[in-house]
Amino acid sequence: MHITSDRGRQVGQSGWSLTQALGPFVVSDVFYSAQARLHAHRHPGFVFALTLRGTIGETCDTLELERPAGSVLFRPAGIAHENNVGKVTSRCLVLEIPKDYVLRPGGRLPLPHQPRVYRDARLTNSMRELAHLAPFSRYAAQIEVEALALLMIARIQRVDSADSVAPTWLVQARRLIDGRPDKRYTLAALARESGVHPAHFSRVFRVHYGLSVTQLIRKRRLFQAAEQLRCYRRAIVDIAFEAGFCSQSHFTTAFKREFGVTPMRYRRASTAAGDAAL
Repeated sequence: MHITSDRGRQVGQSGWSLTQALGPFVVSDVFYSAQARLHAHRHPGFVFALTLRGTIGETCDTLELERPAGSVLFRPAGIAHENNVGKVTSRCLVLEIPKDYVLRPGGRLPLPHQPRVYRDARLTNSMRELAHLAPFSRYAAQIEVEALALLMIARIQRVDSADSVAPTWLVQARRLIDGRPDKRYTLAALARESGVHPAHFSRVFRVHYGLSVTQLIRKRRLFQAAEQLRCYRRAIVDIAFEAGFCSQSHFTTAFKREFGVTPMRYRRASTAAGDAAL
């Protein structure tokens, strides 16, 4: 991450985390051992958790949830839950929002009353910002985290609202895209799977989600490529081809348009920040 950790700590016998308190908010980069089990426990605040790697199962009373890579969990404050990790080491970014921040005087900020797993690119992309907090200023990082917390609350409301009025076939298509970011979907294939005409599919998708199918898929590919640049030393041209771009120059242009820097500068900045945090 691009932040300096206040402390590293064990998560029972199941893994470890890098945790930082930024004002009333807590940000953690958590690693779980493969097939680990975390017994029932609670968090005092409201939790958003992005699974970056692996799959994490979560049980809250009788509610069983699966948290695959790329999904965002929302959990209300104080809910007891157990976790089971899949067959590979898992990693997640966690943002904990204090209870009194949400239940503020003058009205509760609107959040679901039950845990839920979202497979929504906007939520995923927003949570990824936790990996890019300003390393030069703790105060600046705190402002960024508070802005992110409010953005996540607003986007959950938008997703829930869109899903509540969207046709069933559209919600299922969106979940299909979010659930399999590695698959190369086409508009024609999605429309055929949904049983509607491609033009109708495209129009309704944009109305409800604010961008086209092509734009969503490209954003997901670019964020996957950014993760590859941060975590692995693979050649940029190989990452570009894997992300579905026909050339490295095409990839560089799209990447710079999305993130404001070239892939090479992005990798160098990520590496430098990671070295500084060690």
